[in-house]
Amino acid sequence: MQKCVGSPYAAILQAELRARDGGLSLAGARMMWASTHLARAMAVLPYLLEHCAVYQLTDTALQPDAALPYFDGLRVALRALHDQSLTACIAYPDLASLLSGPPRSQHDLAEGVFASRLTAVREAQPDDRHRARVLSAGGQHAGAWLAVFPMTMWATARARHFQLALAMRLGCALPELLPVRGARPICGAAACGALHDEFGFHPGVCRAGNRWGLWTTRHDAFQAMLVHILRILGCTAASCSVGAGNWFGAAGVRPGSRGYRRADVVMAHYYGPGRHLFLDCAITDPCSGGALSAVPSSATSSGVAAEQRAEKKVAKYGPLAASVSSMFRPAVVERFGACCDGLVGLVSMLCGERQRDGLRDGDYAFSASSRSTYTASLLVFAAVMADAAMIERVVGVDASDAAPARYGGAPARHAWVADVPGQREIEGMGGRFWYEAQ
Repeated sequence: MQKCVGSPYAAILQAELRARDGGLSLAGARMMWASTHLARAMAVLPYLLEHCAVYQLTDTALQPDAALPYFDGLRVALRALHDQSLTACIAYPDLASLLSGPPRSQHDLAEGVFASRLTAVREAQPDDRHRARVLSAGGQHAGAWLAVFPMTMWATARARHFQLALAMRLGCALPELLPVRGARPICGAAACGALHDEFGFHPGVCRAGNRWGLWTTRHDAFQAMLVHILRILGCTAASCSVGAGNWFGAAGVRPGSRGYRRADVVMAHYYGPGRHLFLDCAITDPCSGGALSAVPSSATSSGVAAEQRAEKKVAKYGPLAASVSSMFRPAVVERFGACCDGLVGLVSMLCGERQRDGLRDGDYAFSASSRSTYTASLLVFAAVMADAAMIERVVGVDASDAAPARYGGAPARHAWVADVPGQREIEGMGGRFWYEAQ
């Protein structure tokens, strides 16, 4: 496989991976035909052995070295499987070892194929940023957003933003950011002025990335979805970043100031009267210098950037929550979808192993039948769509000469809170979707 990241061929290779590995679960026939042929052919072998007399077959005719076309097809498929999977070469060196014992399922036979493809995709990445992207896209719950169906306002996004989210996940070059006559678009932030790369990495690590409230809008969209999900799960949740009072008591007061520290979300009295659960949100970038230079690096391990930010939040808010007999959990997700351990634990704690009720839940979908999958899918969906909206805005201003005023200013912090969707399910709120600037 050549290092041609940004080309349609490279995107197809990654798209054929499973969503949990960083792909789109769109495995093609070229990749799956061998394991599928072997599994289906092996499934009928017990039937043939049982009814061999009816088909006028002898026992020797159904041995692996027989000359029947049935076994010729199996041998060809096994050779193809060996070319695709090192695991299959070791586990099933010949047809006799494959046919011994119970029939193998397609899932078992294809496991090594996906593992080999994942290794090849990672090795084909040209630099550490792309390796970090692939690992982040295959992190905890990172592919859950692909299971979202546009059945409510909260699960609906603009087609352009969905397209950008897929392109960012697969490492496709964005045409608007390609060099023109050898010149790359320049970041429009006065404090930056760096050159854009064609893969959209720069807006996530720009030194002035929060121009026009870009990062604030992205953060608030994720926070709004978190509050919405918590209320769906039957929890009391409120945004408390601004104007909600001091929840941390004396420990939260800033020395020498009338201000006080605050977390993003509070689940009031979750552990009992006066004992709350505080959450603080963030969307971070695995391609940042801090994550790439960490040990282990985000280029070799998934979720490094999310864990780095989560540790800082725990150090900041953990003692404050403990001072009022409460608990704190970080809610950090990377821009490519990987969630921190604290957020994964929160989802598991709130959802358990229960399934959703297809008769009671209006947005029930087969792709997210469990409560945990449903919760994670919407949370990551909010993060990646808000990030795609950020990319679309940066591209529009820096590369397409759109006026900055077209997008409006930064939103007022928590001017609205998550609630049950109303009449405007598909078209968004006032012409803008819920994850865009309000």
